[in-house]
Amino acid sequence: MEAIFGLHPSADPLPSHSPAQYPPSSAHPPSPPPQAQRASRPHSSAPPPPSPSPHSNPFPSAASRSAPRSYPIHARHVESAQLTAERPQDGTLSAPSVNNAQTTWRANDTGTNAPASESASASATPRLTHVDASGKATMVDVSHKPPTHRRALASALVLLGPLAFPLVASNQIAKGDVLTVAQIAGINGAKATSSLIPLCHNVPISKVGVTLTLDHEKQAVEVRAEACTVAGTGVEMEALSAAAVAALTVYDMCKGVSKGIEIRWVRLEEKSGGKSGEWRRGEEGGRVEEAGR
Repeated sequence: MEAIFGLHPSADPLPSHSPAQYPPSSAHPPSPPPQAQRASRPHSSAPPPPSPSPHSNPFPSAASRSAPRSYPIHARHVESAQLTAERPQDGTLSAPSVNNAQTTWRANDTGTNAPASESASASATPRLTHVDASGKATMVDVSHKPPTHRRALASALVLLGPLAFPLVASNQIAKGDVLTVAQIAGINGAKATSSLIPLCHNVPISKVGVTLTLDHEKQAVEVRAEACTVAGTGVEMEALSAAAVAALTVYDMCKGVSKGIEIRWVRLEEKSGGKSGEWRRGEEGGRVEEAGR
């Protein structure tokens, strides 16, 4: 057989891979623990990476892949603001907090993260009374409040412009007397407030007064509405409704002349009575916007 295929008994067999040249994957020594590596390395600079051997096994075994690896930590990897993890008593990690920042984030009772400063201020902020504990809209119960005298004054401004203002001032609008019709409409608007605004109480109105004044300099009509009552809740909405409806009526009667009429600054000017007492626009806490008025 050997003679047939030209083989000689003394010929060398096929070259084999020696274990020394190609070490098995299991021959790799286990990585030293991280403490030993950090102790043996200087902190000034990182050691150079080992040069790959031309005969090293490119496919490590499962044992070598599962061995723990440690990586050097340098000073340049640490940010100026150190992030520390808060560990509560229950063992769970909360959101990281910045040591040198003014706001520290914490996990609140609802499971969402909110600044501690905002949580403290939110607790002191007055809550809306028209929302119940479940977040649904509700009418406030005022049956326990004693009836007291309450008053509210609201205003609005209707900018007529150069086309409509002379006609209103001379009472030449085709629909009739603009100021008189708007005054009556404002009174009706105050009485219909509880029907237009769902959660507003049906307050027994003692007085509603609406006045409309021409402003020749601004070419506008200034509306002022006053509402009074003796009840357990205020009449701010009644005064605002009267001013708004009167202003809308002015627009309706003049829109045939000019579509560019503007209604601005429907707002509460002052109120009195009730738990909150006196309030006037322009005083501390009452000023919202005065620009252009």
